[in-house]
Amino acid sequence: MIDENSEDLESLDSGFQRSTIDDKGRLLFGKQIRASTGNSFVLNYGEVGQLEAYAIEEWRSLKKSLGEFDRFGSSGKMYQRLRYGRHVVVKLDPQGRGVIPSDFRELAKIKKEVFILTALNCVEIWAPAEYLEAERDPENYMKGRRDSIDLALAATRRTGEL
Repeated sequence: MIDENSEDLESLDSGFQRSTIDDKGRLLFGKQIRASTGNSFVLNYGEVGQLEAYAIEEWRSLKKSLGEFDRFGSSGKMYQRLRYGRHVVVKLDPQGRGVIPSDFRELAKIKKEVFILTALNCVEIWAPAEYLEAERDPENYMKGRRDSIDLALAATRRTGEL
């Protein structure tokens, strides 16, 4: 098992970065991460409590796919609200720093240090302890939130809202 302070964690993925949030709530994104997100991106509260940074074009694509849900159906609205309802556009300064709003930091339990990882279509930002707990027990970590999202998505399929 890898310890949160272990240097081995960096070797797991070249898209991994440790960083800290400064007193103004700014997070420095390395060049490799910025290559994935661009200088402006959409920050979303993720499915299991992490923050997700989507390149603007990727976010537009997600929004388009969400348009397939019946906007008047309660299940579709619930899924959209739970999965993609909390987001904000973040613009990086010339040094590559972006402000992570305090309510997003609270939701993700981020204090000072963060783990930043590249995922398939987004960049994930985690509080280290939360990331390690999710890795230790993926079946149960944030199960209530995941179950709510899954139930809403399943209901949209049952009712034909998708």
